[in-house]
Amino acid sequence: MPRHLGRFYGAAVTAGEVGITSGCNQAFCLALMSLARAGDQVILPRPHYSITTCGAHAGIEPVSLDFRPGSGAVPNAEDAAALIGPRRAPSC
Repeated sequence: MPRHLGRFYGAAVTAGEVGITSGCNQAFCLALMSLARAGDQVILPRPHYSITTCGAHAGIEPVSLDFRPGSGAVPNAEDAAALIGPRRAPSC
């Protein structure tokens, strides 16, 4: 599978860089918990469904980034910047 992903994305992918989950919600939760820790605030574009519950169980506080109708579902960078608070997760 890594070779297929490498060809698809045009980059080298090793087996150690591939995570397999039983659904996208688990993948989102794993990504969230790998980037943030208890006490952090994380900006999540709406709708964010079960990822909010996953983060809450880990002590991560969601900060909702509202959807702008007519935006083509692309989050607004200025709206996101206004939500950045003192308890943000460290940059990767």
